[in-house]
Amino acid sequence: MLAYVHHYYAQIQVGGTTAKLIGFLLIVFVSFVPVLPIPLIAAAVGAVSPLIPAVLATWLGASFGALLKFFLERLVFLRPVNNYLSRYSYWRSLVRFVDRQGFYAVLITRLIPVFPSSVVNTAGAVTGVSVAAFVYATLLGKLPTMVVFTVAGSQVLHHFWRTVAWLSVYGVLIGLLTWWFSRFMRRDSSGVDDNEFMRRDSSGVDDNEFIRRDSDPRSQEPTPEDER
Repeated sequence: MLAYVHHYYAQIQVGGTTAKLIGFLLIVFVSFVPVLPIPLIAAAVGAVSPLIPAVLATWLGASFGALLKFFLERLVFLRPVNNYLSRYSYWRSLVRFVDRQGFYAVLITRLIPVFPSSVVNTAGAVTGVSVAAFVYATLLGKLPTMVVFTVAGSQVLHHFWRTVAWLSVYGVLIGLLTWWFSRFMRRDSSGVDDNEFMRRDSSGVDDNEFIRRDSDPRSQEPTPEDER
């Protein structure tokens, strides 16, 4: 599989419509199987294609891949994925963050290119974040990274040091955002209740809450209303 990916990555060097189409499809593919960094593909497309079409191809490919994975996980793989990941405190903290902040949580994590896109997709799938909020946050959050790396690919051969300076400034900004996000997650994870609900159904009810209530002897005691 990796050989096929590298083969099509090499085909991007052909340029023209073929490069943009292959770049789009390859970005969608690596959204599911991360064998190549998406920014690297974006830079390759930008190096051989006109800037605006290249940005559109890479941005739409990254957004479409993320949204397709989100819908598949919400519709098909939600329960098994969440049951497996809920054992990790960092995952529980991330889900709390996405569940509380919704649009802004997805947007912030999308703006951090080193943050795994698949983790954001899964966190959005198992929480109550609306589809509209997830779609808009993904489209906005994916745009800066795709623009930066596609433009860098188009300029690196002609304006090398300018491109390096631009990427350095971008890296510092992303580093600050990552630092803030890491501090927030560590602070939030310290107060996470291991038994706290990690997935709400459409009515907002904790699926595991019923299990805990049934197993708790206090929940079986009659209330004053029941005695009357």
